[in-house]
Amino acid sequence: MAASSSIVPGLEKKRYDVFINYRGVDTRSNFVSHLYKALTTKGILTFIDDALLRGKEISPFLLQAIEDSSMGITLFTQKYASSPWCLDELVKMTQCRSTHRQIIIPVFYGVDRSHVKELSGEFGNEFKRLIETVPDTDRVEKWKAALPEAASLSGWVSGTIGSDVKLIDEIVNDVLQKLNLETSGVTQGLIATESSRVLLEELARLLLLE
Repeated sequence: MAASSSIVPGLEKKRYDVFINYRGVDTRSNFVSHLYKALTTKGILTFIDDALLRGKEISPFLLQAIEDSSMGITLFTQKYASSPWCLDELVKMTQCRSTHRQIIIPVFYGVDRSHVKELSGEFGNEFKRLIETVPDTDRVEKWKAALPEAASLSGWVSGTIGSDVKLIDEIVNDVLQKLNLETSGVTQGLIATESSRVLLEELARLLLLE
């Protein structure tokens, strides 16, 4: 996908097509790397954070990368909710979904969707252990709001697809379809804007002739 800005305000193209939100120690060595390769092979501009060590707060660079992405893939795993950085990224993604119409595709990898929505099971236990160490109640409340919001969206569940290869194929096809729809919307917006401009120019010409 092109990374340049559109000429129509509000329909700008993004720097990245996809931002992958995941807990690195869970899936870095296999699933995420294969997913990243499959996406980029299809020409999908994908942002992935390779930093193993992170500070206490999410960096402005990552926040900007999320804003600069048309779509986010959130990979929920059993221990996902033990990572404050994953949760901070997710909060930013849900904010961009509200303000910039960013698409979020949740992937439930070895974890039940209902456990993420309800903060139950081992997923919920990981979250409870984390928030006991976080004094910032506002930050925690944002996490509690973002998790069920993302988990309620249309996505993919690993146990229902089969192999990781099949799951990755399904995700990539889903991304391509959604990006094509988004691009189509931008194109239609450009056509509509151009048609309006031509009509206004024609009206102005007729008024001058009177």
